[in-house]
Amino acid sequence: MLLLFDPEVQAYVKDWMRAFYTRPNRYTGKSLFEDPQFVLLGIVNEIAYHYHPKGLVSLNRYYTDKLRPRFQEYLKRNKLPDQELDLSLNGDASAKFWNEVVADAYRMWSAYARELGYKGVISGSNVGENFFHTQPSLAGDFMDAHLYWGFAPWNIGNARILSGDRWSPLLKKPGNESGEREKYTKDLFARFSLASVAGKPLLSSEHRTSKGGATVNLGDNPMQYNEYRAVGLPLFSVVHAFQDWDGFYLFASQGTEQLNQYERMGHILDVRHDTAYLATFPLASWLLRGGAVAPAKERVLLKITEKDILSTKKSPSFFSDVMFNIPEQHRLELAYPGTSYNPKNYGKIYNYADSRDLKLGSPAPVIKADTGEFHRNWEEGYWVLNTPSAQGVEGFFDKTRKFDFTDMTLDMASPFGVCFLASPGRPKISEAKRMMFLAVGECSNTIAPGTDLKPNGWWLKGGAPVVLKPVAGTLQMKEGRFDVWILGEHGERKSKVAENTAKFDFNTGRDKTVWYELERNM
Repeated sequence: MLLLFDPEVQAYVKDWMRAFYTRPNRYTGKSLFEDPQFVLLGIVNEIAYHYHPKGLVSLNRYYTDKLRPRFQEYLKRNKLPDQELDLSLNGDASAKFWNEVVADAYRMWSAYARELGYKGVISGSNVGENFFHTQPSLAGDFMDAHLYWGFAPWNIGNARILSGDRWSPLLKKPGNESGEREKYTKDLFARFSLASVAGKPLLSSEHRTSKGGATVNLGDNPMQYNEYRAVGLPLFSVVHAFQDWDGFYLFASQGTEQLNQYERMGHILDVRHDTAYLATFPLASWLLRGGAVAPAKERVLLKITEKDILSTKKSPSFFSDVMFNIPEQHRLELAYPGTSYNPKNYGKIYNYADSRDLKLGSPAPVIKADTGEFHRNWEEGYWVLNTPSAQGVEGFFDKTRKFDFTDMTLDMASPFGVCFLASPGRPKISEAKRMMFLAVGECSNTIAPGTDLKPNGWWLKGGAPVVLKPVAGTLQMKEGRFDVWILGEHGERKSKVAENTAKFDFNTGRDKTVWYELERNM
């Protein structure tokens, strides 16, 4: 945070930037700023955490003394009454001053990067906790937010927890369920939508879709429900494509045998051991970038005023049902003060002040995309995708087990699964010669729970490697006959499991795989 206003820190960081980013590489002769692959630069990370929720109160007096003269200059420039800097940021003048400091710093650092020869795009900060934090990021070229999976608010005894204490964000009702006005939740797409600004590109620089589970009063292991984490990436990839958001990075590690590292399974993606999560990557990349998902038909705008920002500057801002309800149905954009937009481009326009307590409702128990390509049954806890090139279902199958799609049907024998048929590189399954079928079930960590450290809510008990539980069912194609191959971890064919058939009984425990290939017999 100090690089936003402290001259000494700024001078040091400028020297460091010049040395690190402009020094020629010993092999290529080019600096990082000259590297064509280096196209994105973020100025600060999670700056909001330093003043949320206590403002600048905890900042060392040495640094707050540097802010006070600047605040007095701000008062004179804006012809405001003489007053002391309110470090809690409850006072409007102090809040507006800090907002200006942050935005000015983003512009200054962007200009400095340009002076050093950087030609890519630049963001400000990237949390998405509140309006007060997000607005200064408008000074950047694109918006950046952190998007987590698995913090849906719930109460003890909530009916959304399935039998056997099974819980997943797929069960989250599309509405604000928090009973506490000061409580916040990183819930589904509400947090990310905060940075979905009209006319601005958007990505997530911290995407923890492997994270899951409630965190209160669920026994010794608050993250135990992360065993269903494979549902995260397909759903997020589809909604990203549907919203025309621009992509995301995933928290990742390479695993280790040290206890304090392998205990973190489930908090970040372990690219060595997390088979359940890695299994969904080929599908997710096609859904996100392959044109497999149609963009939303209708756009909805949420207008934010300066008064809205000042009234919610230190509290989470997405209590409105608009942010919980819209992202899975229509494209949602926000208009901050100064954001330009054309009202004719939006099917609905909400004022935040009017919508904060608005209960939009939804056709229980299903919430649907306006394209008709996907829907989520938040009562039973499953999500269905049906596009020309990707079809399938993920979630829990306690009640509904048979699902009908354009080109196939699925009859699930397991109580949980992530099962999708896709034709990467081809616009339609019906015309594809080769297709990939993904089948992933529950997962759990190894290492005896009694041997690890006490979890702190950020990771699962136990450690690597992740063990997959089998998922089984029947895939019935509506047209044509196919040979079915078991694929290995590199996508290579291992063995043929069925020949010249339209119906295939898959079982990942029997076949020791998460991927099958279907080849059409011509």
